[in-house]
Amino acid sequence: MDTPQTAYASRYPLGVVLIALALTIAFHFTIGVRIFGILFALFVLGSVLAMEAIAILSKQARNKWAHLFLIPVVLCVAAQLLYASDVVRSLSFLITFGSLALFAYWLTAPGHPLRALQSFWPLSLFTDTVFPFPGVKNMTAGRSFTKHVGQILLGVVIALPILLIIGALFASADSLFGKTLQAVFDVANLQVFLGRLARDMIVGIFFLSFGWTMLTRALDHRIPTHRETPWDLPMSHTVWITILSLLNLLFLVFLGFQCVYFFGGESMVVQNGLTYAAYAREGFFQLLAVAGIVFLITWLLYRVTEMKRVVVKWLSVALIVETSVVIASAIRRLLLYIDAYGLTVSRWWAMVVILIIAAVLLVMLIGAIAKLGYHPLAKYTFLGLFVVVSGLLLINVEGTVVKWNTDRYFDGQTHLLDLEYFSTLSADSGEAIEQIAQKNPGLVEDAKLELMAVDRSWYDLVWSDYQIRINGAPVVWKQVR
Repeated sequence: MDTPQTAYASRYPLGVVLIALALTIAFHFTIGVRIFGILFALFVLGSVLAMEAIAILSKQARNKWAHLFLIPVVLCVAAQLLYASDVVRSLSFLITFGSLALFAYWLTAPGHPLRALQSFWPLSLFTDTVFPFPGVKNMTAGRSFTKHVGQILLGVVIALPILLIIGALFASADSLFGKTLQAVFDVANLQVFLGRLARDMIVGIFFLSFGWTMLTRALDHRIPTHRETPWDLPMSHTVWITILSLLNLLFLVFLGFQCVYFFGGESMVVQNGLTYAAYAREGFFQLLAVAGIVFLITWLLYRVTEMKRVVVKWLSVALIVETSVVIASAIRRLLLYIDAYGLTVSRWWAMVVILIIAAVLLVMLIGAIAKLGYHPLAKYTFLGLFVVVSGLLLINVEGTVVKWNTDRYFDGQTHLLDLEYFSTLSADSGEAIEQIAQKNPGLVEDAKLELMAVDRSWYDLVWSDYQIRINGAPVVWKQVR
């Protein structure tokens, strides 16, 4: 008997092959060249169009709310076009492709109202997006292929990248063999050519299997696979109550010490042989780790118990409230540290991380008191975090860091200005550093920093190294060695 896949295998493969081929070509000329900036934006646009094309090809009802996952994609692409910071590039890359995976999965999953959805991450999400390669085998199982032809095609598809990689190694090991292949392919650098060809073949196989898996998910009406039994840990509520009670006791003791420092002020710190700077430096990251641990414990507890037991719920609420005081102490310590030593990119993002933890703990606090279930809470919190973090990438952090430090320096609030640190930043800080040169040219000259004007049109950015922004002709700079 024909399976659903064999019933339509003769009608749809050509469309999926053409879409996968177009996306592979787009990959080769965009992020195959450079994985950030306008090339990144062009590839993302091509990926979204390809996913929409497969959804249209299926002619099935779609989850229109899946387009919500394109909000962080748009924000991340905008950040990639605006800024050259390594943090922006890394985070926007991860968030973009995470969001695209969720978009592709839910766009062709059986129609399901967002409000009634259990979670965004069923088990099949990972197998269908991270490792969709069985889709290639399923694609050759239709009636338009004979058994042997299908197996041969599958073998060729799998073997080609391996052959190319081994061929490149042989060409590198034997100069005569390499020159022969180089003459056959007529390329300047055979190893680079074969390496890129192997890469593109592997990427093409991924796109082909991803597209077929996406299409058949719609055609087969495959329901997302969740755990059939509630996720629980082999611990009774008595164990949880014991754990929470001991944690609350430890927190209360620690908060007693914090009150002494909060209300005792600088004199209390000095009496104990510390300076305010040392007090701040020794505390923030430890308290950040504590907040992270409490976040993981309470989130796990919420997932397992859904806060249905009164004692567990209120002990958890007490722990979250106590953690909020710890977070306030951590923020105060970090602000003292910044006041003493200046603002840096890492300190900016450390503040963002602890504020995000605080926000999620607040959501769990409200959820526990309002008796909200775990799944709706986790679902909307997850989507909200994607959007918030993506939006934060639109802030020019490096420019803000330079401006904040230089403003304090010229206002006489500090005598420290770490120009050596500025030299490690990207061109996002260029305009702020230009202000230093305008206010005190000698300061820049003494630090051996050179400013140079750059004027490029937008299409030059396709092949540039993305050390400038698209809007206008900002000033970028480099350290003279």
